[in-house]
Amino acid sequence: MFALKHIKGTLAILSEHAGIDFNQFRTGFLQRKISLFATACNYEDLGTFNEVLIHSKSLADRLIQEIFPSERELFRDADLWNFLHQHLLPDLLFRKHNLQVYFPLLLHNADLCAFLFLLNFKPRPESLKITVSPLFEKIKWDKNAYSFNKKEKKLLEKHAEQLNFTHFDDIFSETDDSLLLQIYFHPNITVEEKLESSDTSLDLVFVRNKLLLLNPYAQQTFLEEIDARLTSGKYLIIGAKEQLSPNMQKTYKSIHPTLHIYQKL
Repeated sequence: MFALKHIKGTLAILSEHAGIDFNQFRTGFLQRKISLFATACNYEDLGTFNEVLIHSKSLADRLIQEIFPSERELFRDADLWNFLHQHLLPDLLFRKHNLQVYFPLLLHNADLCAFLFLLNFKPRPESLKITVSPLFEKIKWDKNAYSFNKKEKKLLEKHAEQLNFTHFDDIFSETDDSLLLQIYFHPNITVEEKLESSDTSLDLVFVRNKLLLLNPYAQQTFLEEIDARLTSGKYLIIGAKEQLSPNMQKTYKSIHPTLHIYQKL
């Protein structure tokens, strides 16, 4: 395994390429990944590898893509994000200009981080605009709600800047040919307040990991409220331990043999 000082040099180069501070991730994990990648590329000396890496964006992108699909702190389900990138996201992005993706706060924040990484590192239209409502600094967290810790909040703010986030109110000033992706997340767990900020149908909904905190009646009510906002052909992603309500089981089909991804009929 290459020396740690050389690994830190690699991380500095990656940070310059991607605009992200890679030192915030676990060094031991990155050290193994970088060592394996450099060895696979036939570089026995990491100093030489870094000299090539600093001038090669394509090599840096390959290494970044090697790192993140296996980073369990961000990608809790690498297969899900691979499937989302290869199939669902291209279909949704290029089928319409105004894509709405809904992240209830019951979702694990790692999923939101992973989705932002996915948009950042994978090919996407240059005119894509990403809107978050409400802005980070205007959120007033409910004391009983699952909230972002300081590290997560800092990470999300960094990607908000990297991905050209705009305020929800600014969407009407965009040109007609610009693309818009609206990512909703809200500070409390009431269904009404979560959904009232959007008066149009949703395209892709994530409800994972935290849904089980609700009692069975509240969980079913929440899912059925989500169901009312999804039109035919749109997608719902739930956690492995969560289930669709009996009514929803009749109107959704599974589109993956192992992942819990459903399409509304």
